[in-house]
Amino acid sequence: MDLRAIVFVLGNLLMLLGVALLAPFGVALVADSHSPEVHALAFTAAGAVVVGMAARTLWRKHAAHIRVREGFAVVVLAWLMACVVGMIPYLAAGAITSVTDAFFETMSGFTTTGASVLSRVEVLPPGLLFWRSMTQWLGGGGIVVLSVAIMPMLGAAGYHVLKAETTGGVVFERERPRIAETAKELWLIYLGMSALLIVLLRLCGMSTYDAFCHAFATVATGGFSPHTESIAFFPSPLLQWIVIAFMFMGATNFVLYSQLFRGRISAVFKNPELRLYVAVLLACVATGMWVAPVDGFEPRLRAVAFSVASVSTTTGFTTHDFDQWPHIMRALLL
Repeated sequence: MDLRAIVFVLGNLLMLLGVALLAPFGVALVADSHSPEVHALAFTAAGAVVVGMAARTLWRKHAAHIRVREGFAVVVLAWLMACVVGMIPYLAAGAITSVTDAFFETMSGFTTTGASVLSRVEVLPPGLLFWRSMTQWLGGGGIVVLSVAIMPMLGAAGYHVLKAETTGGVVFERERPRIAETAKELWLIYLGMSALLIVLLRLCGMSTYDAFCHAFATVATGGFSPHTESIAFFPSPLLQWIVIAFMFMGATNFVLYSQLFRGRISAVFKNPELRLYVAVLLACVATGMWVAPVDGFEPRLRAVAFSVASVSTTTGFTTHDFDQWPHIMRALLL
């Protein structure tokens, strides 16, 4: 195993994390330029860029040495490194004082798990809340896929990283041009979907800040919200329907979108994973319409569809306390 090749790839990823941290740094700067989070985010971003650049420069010539073992090692170490770096702003700003809690919150973000150590998320300042949502967006997009997408110098070696990172039984073409192209396509689809959702949420009345945070968490199917009440904080029915649609889209295999854009429509609709996914969702919604204690057809359909989409996609947003619903519905959601 070539450790220098692994460090080179991780260095590139570390630089990306440093650049990504500039976004929450900007939010923190606008919210309160004298707050501790400004310095915490700036310090972390600068440190990540400097260390990542050093690793990239020192071991650049080892980029082509990545094979199967190195590919799997990069995937595992990339997630761990991202979580360690990502927790630093919480600790440096004093927003989360426990290393364990900070690591948990960051790991939950990057893995889009959505669990939190915070009873009320509003205790975090705006910049850190933005970073909290952004960790889900970066993790949901596949930080390793992102790394491969902007590192064409890996060539065919990038196949091993991409294959190790991607699930779902998707077969990739192994030619050099196709590896970088496929990774870029997946990321552009993810980016485009996120941008579209931000625009739609803004049109529904969300602030720009809330639109970004919720778009990050929705497309990534992670569920982090800058409000403890989650999507229930926004009573707009249209907004909730939009979130339902994008939770479904975010949980769908993104390679299917790539195939769809290439005109392989029949292959997409014949995909057994997609067909089972849709069938299960429709069955749960149909059952919920009979048992959910919500008055009115549209409110009931929306409440059931939202809960089913949120739970089945593991997003975790809430609009209703379905713990008060009949046992059969709770069992289906689980």
